[in-house]
Amino acid sequence: MNSLTQFKNTTILPVLIALVLACFALSPQARAVCEEGCDLTNENTFLGDNALVNNTTGDLNTATGAFALYNNNGGDNTATGHDALYFNLTGSGNTATGLNALLNNTTGSKNIAVGFNAGFNLTTGNNNPVLKASLVNNQHCWMPAGRYDKGIPEQGSIAEPAGANRVLFSDR
Repeated sequence: MNSLTQFKNTTILPVLIALVLACFALSPQARAVCEEGCDLTNENTFLGDNALVNNTTGDLNTATGAFALYNNNGGDNTATGHDALYFNLTGSGNTATGLNALLNNTTGSKNIAVGFNAGFNLTTGNNNPVLKASLVNNQHCWMPAGRYDKGIPEQGSIAEPAGANRVLFSDR
């Protein structure tokens, strides 16, 4: 065997193998990919890390944000924000916007929650509109559902109204 060929086989090949292995060892870890797409079978749309990931039968849902509608099998839900409607199992017709909005809802339907932790503890209730905002002196107030101009109810009342059509403004 030629001495130059022997040198290549005994010296260069092991060095090359060592360099390739070193490159793999020093390469950055694989990162999670922000998933986005459409589930054409159930007509769902999702965008975000693990958004709508465990859905098997729920249809007509939209999930935007990490872990939005994570455990969902309900239909006609819209979740926007990290962990929005996270524990929803069979609830349908819900709209949750904000971090942890309707987080613990499991079977409640036709709820609307807007704001940070809005409807956080609502689990099975139906037809609940919850708007969460920071209020003066940690107060909360009920406002009748209806027309609002710059957040002020039509009649100007902030007391708890009679009847079922009301909106909870709360900082809790």
